[in-house]
Amino acid sequence: MAKYCTAGFLYRGVYHNLICRPTIYQSRENYRTCLKERPVFSIGDSTTTRQWFFRLSKSLQIKYSEGFTNNKAWQRFAHAYNTTLDLDVEWQPHELPFHGSPGSDRTNVKSVAYRLNRIPGNSSAIVIIHW
Repeated sequence: MAKYCTAGFLYRGVYHNLICRPTIYQSRENYRTCLKERPVFSIGDSTTTRQWFFRLSKSLQIKYSEGFTNNKAWQRFAHAYNTTLDLDVEWQPHELPFHGSPGSDRTNVKSVAYRLNRIPGNSSAIVIIHW
């Protein structure tokens, strides 16, 4: 079995992951089919926001419903959805140190455990946690 020193490499502008392999052809329609009726919850810092929430919302062409103001960092709940395609993406900020920072709201700053407990046990949700 091969052992890798890195998770991947960049070659001619394309990242080649040596650990994970996509199981579906990467197209907007395939992702929409895969994520249909499967809410995506991103919990964490601005890296999660930019890499998951923005990318999924943009690539799936779904609209922002709340929390999104511009590409600058913010520390409040954000939601994007498309009811016709039944797609739902959320970004939920992690708790401290965000409480008290500009744009934060104490009623919105919750622990990861709290957020996970609010997802029904029979849910097919996809959860992304990043610090």
